[in-house]
Amino acid sequence: MEKEKLRIIKNLEKFLFEIEKEEEWITKYRNSEEMNEFQKQNFSEPYYRKIKDKEREILSELKKANELEMERLDYNLELRPGVTLKINKYITFLNKKYLKVD
Repeated sequence: MEKEKLRIIKNLEKFLFEIEKEEEWITKYRNSEEMNEFQKQNFSEPYYRKIKDKEREILSELKKANELEMERLDYNLELRPGVTLKINKYITFLNKKYLKVD
């Protein structure tokens, strides 16, 4: 069971990192002065799709975590500094976005 919890948290960390990378690309190209608005929107679309896919994967992992009764993700694991806090904040964000929970 501990191995499964560790796997879930490592996956959450990986997905969160991948989302951050996609968001960096979007920001970089949104701030580009070489493209017009239409080009920026079309260029950003694939990155938004990737983010949506990662969010679905995170939700899937969270369902597994819920089944294992992992109420919190602040286990004492070797995560990058601040990642557990980011994961917990992202969980709150996803709950509001997809589950309409306040």
